[in-house]
Amino acid sequence: MIAQLRILTHTEVSAKHLEEMTALLHSLNPSLPPLTRERLDSLDIEGSIVLVADNNVGTIVGTATLIYYYQLAKGRVATIETVVVLSEYRRQGIGTALINRLLAISKLGGAANVSLTSNTTRESAHRLYEHLGFKKRDTYIFRIDLL
Repeated sequence: MIAQLRILTHTEVSAKHLEEMTALLHSLNPSLPPLTRERLDSLDIEGSIVLVADNNVGTIVGTATLIYYYQLAKGRVATIETVVVLSEYRRQGIGTALINRLLAISKLGGAANVSLTSNTTRESAHRLYEHLGFKKRDTYIFRIDLL
């Protein structure tokens, strides 16, 4: 793990960090629009959390998002999304640190379970998730784009 890793909440993110987070998100999907302060702050309204890993010299090297929602059968549950670490910082414990922090927050927040989805091509990420205790489910994810 890199020395002096800091994990910040989205409320601590600067304008420079927004640009770095946009670059990180573009590694997942290059067509995404730039991340704005308004979009990041809107997560507070939903009770969701974005964590970012900072290499302690001010550079964002990873990010992960926790989103809460309610299911009729289980009550409050959560999902982890947009887990991404800069390629040169991978395999140093950053993804593990981000996910473990979000799992702890989820437990304290009363979530019955935590899910995450991952692109089928991200095999090293899948190994990390399984190592952390996530179980692969037989399911299809369906989506319809509205915007």
